[in-house]
Amino acid sequence: MTLGERRILSLLTSIESQLSLTQRVLAKKLGVALGTANKLVHCLAKSKMIELPQSGGRTIYRLMPLGVSEKLRLLN
Repeated sequence: MTLGERRILSLLTSIESQLSLTQRVLAKKLGVALGTANKLVHCLAKSKMIELPQSGGRTIYRLMPLGVSEKLRLLN
Protein backbone atom coordinates (compact mmCIF):
# COMPACT_ATOMS: atom_id res chain seq x y z
CA MET A 1 0.00 0.00 0.00
CA THR A 2 1.38 3.39 -0.97
CA LEU A 3 1.65 6.38 1.36
CA GLY A 4 -1.23 8.07 -0.46
CA GLU A 5 -3.44 5.02 -0.06
CA ARG A 6 -2.60 4.83 3.65
CA ARG A 7 -3.57 8.49 4.06
CA ILE A 8 -6.85 7.96 2.21
CA LEU A 9 -7.65 4.90 4.32
CA SER A 10 -6.84 6.77 7.53
CA LEU A 11 -8.97 9.73 6.50
CA LEU A 12 -11.94 7.56 5.48
CA THR A 13 -11.68 5.59 8.73
CA SER A 14 -11.52 8.78 10.80
CA ILE A 15 -14.56 10.25 9.05
CA GLU A 16 -16.51 7.03 9.49
CA SER A 17 -15.76 6.74 13.20
CA GLN A 18 -16.12 10.39 14.27
CA LEU A 19 -18.80 12.73 12.98
CA SER A 20 -17.51 15.96 14.49
CA LEU A 21 -14.09 16.46 12.93
CA THR A 22 -12.19 19.54 11.87
CA GLN A 23 -9.52 19.65 9.19
CA ARG A 24 -7.03 20.50 11.94
CA VAL A 25 -7.91 17.28 13.79
CA LEU A 26 -7.75 15.29 10.54
CA ALA A 27 -4.32 16.77 9.75
CA LYS A 28 -3.04 15.80 13.18
CA LYS A 29 -4.39 12.23 12.85
CA LEU A 30 -2.81 11.88 9.40
CA GLY A 31 0.46 13.51 10.48
CA VAL A 32 0.32 16.07 7.67
CA ALA A 33 0.11 19.85 7.34
CA LEU A 34 -3.30 21.49 7.45
CA GLY A 35 -3.06 22.47 3.76
CA THR A 36 -2.32 18.85 2.80
CA ALA A 37 -5.35 17.63 4.76
CA ASN A 38 -7.47 20.31 3.07
CA LYS A 39 -6.32 19.23 -0.39
CA LEU A 40 -6.96 15.55 0.39
CA VAL A 41 -10.45 16.28 1.76
CA HIS A 42 -11.40 18.28 -1.32
CA CYS A 43 -9.99 15.63 -3.69
CA LEU A 44 -12.07 12.95 -1.96
CA ALA A 45 -15.15 15.19 -2.09
CA LYS A 46 -14.60 15.81 -5.81
CA SER A 47 -14.28 12.03 -6.30
CA LYS A 48 -17.63 11.58 -4.48
CA MET A 49 -16.06 9.49 -1.69
CA ILE A 50 -17.08 11.99 0.98
CA GLU A 51 -19.67 14.74 1.20
CA LEU A 52 -19.10 18.14 2.81
CA PRO A 53 -22.52 19.47 3.83
CA GLN A 54 -22.75 22.63 5.95
CA SER A 55 -24.51 22.54 9.32
CA GLY A 56 -24.79 25.64 11.46
CA GLY A 57 -21.76 27.27 9.82
CA ARG A 58 -19.60 24.15 10.22
CA THR A 59 -18.63 21.58 7.63
CA ILE A 60 -19.58 18.01 8.41
CA TYR A 61 -17.67 15.17 6.78
CA ARG A 62 -19.92 12.36 5.61
CA LEU A 63 -18.72 9.10 4.07
CA MET A 64 -20.49 8.27 0.80
CA PRO A 65 -21.04 4.78 -0.68
CA LEU A 66 -18.05 5.18 -3.01
CA GLY A 67 -15.91 6.05 0.02
CA VAL A 68 -17.05 2.91 1.82
CA SER A 69 -16.20 0.85 -1.27
CA GLU A 70 -12.75 2.44 -1.50
CA LYS A 71 -12.11 1.83 2.20
CA LEU A 72 -13.02 -1.85 1.80
CA ARG A 73 -10.80 -2.12 -1.28
CA LEU A 74 -7.85 -0.63 0.61
CA LEU A 75 -8.39 -2.97 3.56
CA ASN A 76 -8.12 -6.04 1.34
